[in-house]
Amino acid sequence: MALAKASRIVAEKDFSKVLKSRFSVGNNTLQMKIFNTEKLTRVSVVVPKKVFKKAHDRNRIKRRVNAIIYNQIVLQQVFRPNSDLLIFVRNNQLKTYSTADLTAQIQDLFEKAKARFKN
Repeated sequence: MALAKASRIVAEKDFSKVLKSRFSVGNNTLQMKIFNTEKLTRVSVVVPKKVFKKAHDRNRIKRRVNAIIYNQIVLQQVFRPNSDLLIFVRNNQLKTYSTADLTAQIQDLFEKAKARFKN
C-alpha cells in the first residue's frame, strides 16, 4: 500500500525546511531528517543517483521503503505525529536486503529517533 498524497512531502519549500533541520538520525544504510510541524506526519524517501544509477532501481527502493513506512507509521502508529520525515538511502547494499532486513533497518532508525526525542 502506498502513502496517501497528504502523507508525502512534495513541495520544494517543504523539502528545504526539512533539510535545514538540525535533527537527524542514521544507521549504515539510511539517514532520517526530522522537522516538527503543525500538520500531519509526512514522509519522503530520497534515493540519490550517486547510490543507484538506474531509475528503476531507485524507484524500486522507494516503493519498498514507502511500503514499510506505511506499515510502521500509518498502521502501527510507531512514530509521533506532526513531523516531516526525509529518509535518505546511503548505500547500494539496500538492493540486496530482504524485506525483513530492510524493516529491521527502518525500525532501528525510528527507535534512534524516539530515543533522541525523549532527551
